[in-house]
This record gives sequence, C-alpha cells and structure tokens, in this order.
Amino acid sequence: MGNLAPLFSYPLIGTHTRPPVACTGSSDMNSQPAPFGRWGGLAATVAGLLFILVQAIHPAETLATVTTSRWALVHALTMVMPLFGLLGLTALHTRQAGAAGWPGVTGYILLSLWLILVAAFTFVEAFILPLIAASSPGFVQSFLELFSGRPGEMDLGVLAAAGPLSGLLYMLGGLLFGLGTVQARVLPRPAGVSLAVSALLPVVVSVLPHAMQRVAAVPMGLSLAWLGYALWQDCQADLPAVTSLARQPGEASLPEALR
Repeated sequence: MGNLAPLFSYPLIGTHTRPPVACTGSSDMNSQPAPFGRWGGLAATVAGLLFILVQAIHPAETLATVTTSRWALVHALTMVMPLFGLLGLTALHTRQAGAAGWPGVTGYILLSLWLILVAAFTFVEAFILPLIAASSPGFVQSFLELFSGRPGEMDLGVLAAAGPLSGLLYMLGGLLFGLGTVQARVLPRPAGVSLAVSALLPVVVSVLPHAMQRVAAVPMGLSLAWLGYALWQDCQADLPAVTSLARQPGEASLPEALR
C-alpha cells in the first residue's frame, strides 16, 4: 500500500497549503476553465433546487403509489438531480482544490458516491417497480422500506444495507465537504457551515415519521444551491478580466511576465 501521509498532511483548519484554483480561461495548471466553472455552478444550483422540489412533491412510498403518474414524475426528476449534482459537485471541488484539504477531497468522494447510489436505486424505482407491482407486491413493498428504516416482509439480502450506507455517505460527505469549504475560504464560508450542519439534520429528525424527515433536505438543497450560485458568480466576474487580457488582432503581444 502506498504512503498515505501526503493525503492527511493538509491542516484541517488553517491557512491554505496551495492557492485556490483560479476560475479563468487560461491554460495554466492552477486554473479552472471559466465555462466549466459557470456551468458547474449552475448545475449545482439546479441540483440543490431539484433536491428540495423532489422532497416537497414526493408521494407516500406505498404499493398503491408506485404506478401513479406522480411517482413517475418525481422519480424522473430524482434521476436528473444526481446528474446535475455530480457536475456541480465536481466544479465546486475543482474550484477550491488543494485549499480545502483532505476534508474537501473526502467529502467530495463520499457525496459523489451517494449521488451514484441515488441514481442507481431511483432507476429501479422508476422503471422496474411499476412493472412488477402487481406480480411481486411483497418485493416492491420491501424495496420501498429500504430507506424508511422499517423492515420489509421479504429478506432482500445485501440490499438491506443500502439505507444505512446512503445515510452514512450523505452525512459524512456533506459534513466533510462543508468543513473543507470553510477551510478553503474560496466559496462563501457561511454556505460551507450550512452544508455541514445540514448534513447532520437527519440525526435530529430521525425520531419523526419518515415522510416528515424529508424537511431535512431543504437546508441541504439550499446550501448546495448557494454554493453553486457563488461559483457561477465568481466565474462570471472573472470573464471581463480574461477577455481584457486576450490578444486582439493587430495588437502587440503581452510581455512574457504577464502571460
């Protein structure tokens, strides 16, 4: 196994070990393409808002709702959310790479895994469960119980670990990515604090009925949208500087020191 010391050599709280990645159109190794930053910030904002919307209109997770049009709409939106989320999260991580230290890197990985898990299980809920609801109601109902914390009537084997695993990735990922954002001081630190706190809310509301636990998604979605909007603004603001430095036809080349 390789030496892991460099990964944990970043300070948890303190000054940057490297300058944050610049959101410019330059080809420098320490720069992030401005279009990627802008579109990534927009994607993170959309993902955060979709996360809130899905929780607000999600039907009850019962056998009767699986074949409804509302179920189809909600799960179509839920499948779109991880796609925007992965793009947005990657852009956010790239923007503060290095400065966020190991909490930022670890949080990015865990949240990305959570989004992939959400996409995989949502695919089953959207395209498979409605087809077998009539022929295998026991399996469908047990599958629906995976993330509610209630045991289903069927033993789903290793799938039973999906609920706890999803919760662990969500909470640890959000907490660490939020702490990394606070440490980096590149994106708004209050948004990083909000993300970290929001990630722990499921523990606080765990005593509530499953349907009411969805309110914990609102602060998380708002935090992600906040970070995405901040990134979009940063990269939008960098555009005039990049454009002014671009060489125009007929103009002299910039001095080497300014390139």
